[in-house]
Amino acid sequence: MAETQSSVKEVKPDIGGNIALDKEVIEVLPPGSRVLEASSFGSPAWTRTARIEVQLADGSSKQYFLKVESLATTWQWTYRLADNRFQCATEGGEVMMEGEFNSMSELHQLAPSFVPQPHAWGKFHLADPVTHFFLCDFIDMETEMPDTANGRVLKPSLVHGDLWEENAAINLSTGEPVVFDASAFYAHNEYELGTWRRETIKFSRSHFNQYRRNIPPSEPIEQWDDRIKLYSLKFNLAHMIDGQGHHSYGKSMYRCSVCSIDAR
Repeated sequence: MAETQSSVKEVKPDIGGNIALDKEVIEVLPPGSRVLEASSFGSPAWTRTARIEVQLADGSSKQYFLKVESLATTWQWTYRLADNRFQCATEGGEVMMEGEFNSMSELHQLAPSFVPQPHAWGKFHLADPVTHFFLCDFIDMETEMPDTANGRVLKPSLVHGDLWEENAAINLSTGEPVVFDASAFYAHNEYELGTWRRETIKFSRSHFNQYRRNIPPSEPIEQWDDRIKLYSLKFNLAHMIDGQGHHSYGKSMYRCSVCSIDAR
């Protein structure tokens, strides 16, 4: 059975090492539980975590996930408007642990199979520096994300990068189109259409239709318009930052998010 700890260092061993549990953690376990094993688990960047295996009062076993954070290793960046600079100040793990507990509790209430069930958060009894913890169910999981592309391969294309009517013209000698003022890079070819969605751009539905006749939409086709909306945000935001009519560009970004090309 795991023993209670006397300092925070005992709950921050090397990965895989056994740990001693603070009595405050033991007290939030189900009544009649007997701790069989507690060991460091995972390698998060800002906290330390552990897996706890207990035997419940009815003889069944259960595993819990423990996360701890101390004052010495939690930092918060804040912006000081008065002197226009950022400052870094220490902040205890209390806010982090309480925030995660409340967040996970709300999510679990609405979608219990989507998140591990949270059980408690609190403060270590014997710890220096001050240390807080969060406890929830332990779930065996695979962090490798599923292949949402379903085998589709997107080939990068060389794009102009800022293609609109002010950067395109007709060569009077040849009658052929020419483009200029490029900021080229390799990307999804549909990225080029993002700037066409801006409210002030003269390219119309006919330009989109002609583009699609020459270059069919990527799969999934039904998400084509959503992708163009996404790409357009970069151009709208850039022009807002540039100071060219904040109000009108704010309206443009809103319309971009709620309107489709067919509604233009």
